[in-house]
Amino acid sequence: MPLMRYGLSICAVCALTLTGCVTDSGGQANQAPSSTVSPSSARSAAYKVERLGNGRMAAQGSGMSMAPLYGDNTVVVFDPIAFDDLQPGMVVLYEASDGRLLCHALSRKIGQTWEVEGINNPDIDPERVHADNLKGVVYATFHSWEAASTVNSR
Repeated sequence: MPLMRYGLSICAVCALTLTGCVTDSGGQANQAPSSTVSPSSARSAAYKVERLGNGRMAAQGSGMSMAPLYGDNTVVVFDPIAFDDLQPGMVVLYEASDGRLLCHALSRKIGQTWEVEGINNPDIDPERVHADNLKGVVYATFHSWEAASTVNSR
C-alpha cells in the first residue's frame, strides 16, 4: 500500500501542476507565471516531491531574474546532479561566494566551470558554477497566486 499512496501523491501533484496555471496574454512579457493555487498548496505539493527523492531540496523563488519561468510565487524543487552531467540550458541551484543560493541557467562550459545567467538578466552572472558550489538542478516547479512568505513554514 505505501507504493500506492506515493503513486496517488504523484498523480495529485501532476494534476495540480497541469491544471493550476492560467495564461494571461495581456500581461508583461517577463511577468512570472500566474496560478489559481494557494501558496500553502504549492508548498505542500513541492514538499511531497522533495520527500520522494534522496537529497532533493525545495526553495522559495525570489526576484525576477528568471521571469517568465519563475518568480516570487514559485516554489522550486532541486534534485542533486553530478557536475559532469550538466548540459547547456539546464537551470541549476548554486551557492555564490557570499552564501546566497541562486537559481540560474547554464550558459556555456569553460574549463571546469559553467557560466550562468538569469534568463531575464542582460548579463551573465559574475560567478561561475563549479563542482563545489553546485547544489542541484531544477526538478519541479510549483506556482501559486501570490508570493509565499517562506518555504520553511511546513
